[in-house]
Amino acid sequence: EHAWELYDVGRAASLRAAARRLLDATEDLARAVWKGVPGGAAAVLHGAVGREAGEGWPAHLVKRWLEEGFGAAVAGLRVELPPLPVALGAASFMRALDDLGFATRVAAAPRAMPFALAREPGARAAHRLGFVFAGLAADVEWQVRALGLGRRSALRQARVLARTALLDARLHAARLLLACDPSSAPRDLFDELGERLFGLPLDARLRGAWPAARDDEPARFVALVEARPFTDALRDRFDVDWFRNPRAWAHVRAVSAVPAAEPHDPKALDPGVDRLARAFEGALG
Repeated sequence: EHAWELYDVGRAASLRAAARRLLDATEDLARAVWKGVPGGAAAVLHGAVGREAGEGWPAHLVKRWLEEGFGAAVAGLRVELPPLPVALGAASFMRALDDLGFATRVAAAPRAMPFALAREPGARAAHRLGFVFAGLAADVEWQVRALGLGRRSALRQARVLARTALLDARLHAARLLLACDPSSAPRDLFDELGERLFGLPLDARLRGAWPAARDDEPARFVALVEARPFTDALRDRFDVDWFRNPRAWAHVRAVSAVPAAEPHDPKALDPGVDRLARAFEGALG
């Protein structure tokens, strides 16, 4: 009935309802963490770059930094990364970690596995691991151990990047809602989402052009919701510094070696959204 059903992540109406649920559940928190920033998309996006969280990162974002920090995760894999972003701020490193997680999930599939099993429409499993990797940038323990920061600095920087992650999650929800009719992007919906995201409506000339909804938006949104339980399971099983444990990476790679098209339980979407919202409250509340 809808093109999104190709991704096997639930019905379009349920996905749109979950996207609104995420926006509603994080509305007050988003207003609180951005209240010191002048209203408007430009100011919020500039703040989300995370330049005030600049301690511990290398001067340049290069592939070698990723390989040294995640050797246990990528050892022996043919990881193909896209061009890395310019290091404009801490959020650039978060974006690079997302790319690394996605590429690691793709590379971990056995080469002998047929393409139709190794890949899935929308790459939900790869996007989920991308979100798990990106989430490390806003993890206090990772900031302490990987970047060598003191705990006070790590707490401050993790909060800055959690704010960035919150905006990103809400942007995913907005893209999903706009994707219901990308050819027209209804004016009332566009104005509503712009104000909810940035405090002021977006310039009307951006309607239908930004934020652009991608073809695999449903798979990305479900992957975002699923990433939190995945990370929590790693922390419960391998402790808060799971990213330093070779057994944790062996587990991640074992999970990544199974066929990519995992079954999806639509009933888990709403509880997953609530869990994600609570995680943001814990990090920023």
